[in-house]
Amino acid sequence: MDLIEDRKYLRAIRPDLVAFDPDDKPVLIVEVKGVTPVPESVSQLLSYMDSAVPAVPFGMLADPKDIRIYQSGSPIPVAIIPTADILRHYVTAEFSRPVSSALLTTTIEAWLSDLDSHWHSEIPPAVREMTPIGLLPRLKSGTIEREVSLVCHPIH
Repeated sequence: MDLIEDRKYLRAIRPDLVAFDPDDKPVLIVEVKGVTPVPESVSQLLSYMDSAVPAVPFGMLADPKDIRIYQSGSPIPVAIIPTADILRHYVTAEFSRPVSSALLTTTIEAWLSDLDSHWHSEIPPAVREMTPIGLLPRLKSGTIEREVSLVCHPIH
């Protein structure tokens, strides 16, 4: 039996942001938290990444302190970027902690778009951290969308 065809075996998730490659395959799931995430947040993100159809190779947990990027199957972040390093590049107003989830989501969306198209800067922030993990080429010529429903296997 093909699980894709039998909907009773599927569920949907709605991450805050999803980055797609040029072939419309999801390559990054982004979850934004208003506070530092608990360990269960990492487990949930990894579960989303692995159970999505197709599986998503990268996940991001962002909070007012740090942006953590994970690769499928590993609870250890492959990159940790101070959130303020990204915010100060795109937000002209002074900000105070805690940063709202809405502002953080909008800023991360702008940053991911800038990493692909360089609409805001010749060298967007954190390129040095993003290049060795292999995420940048997957973002090239793709799209970033908010609150997209992704189909998942419920078993994961």
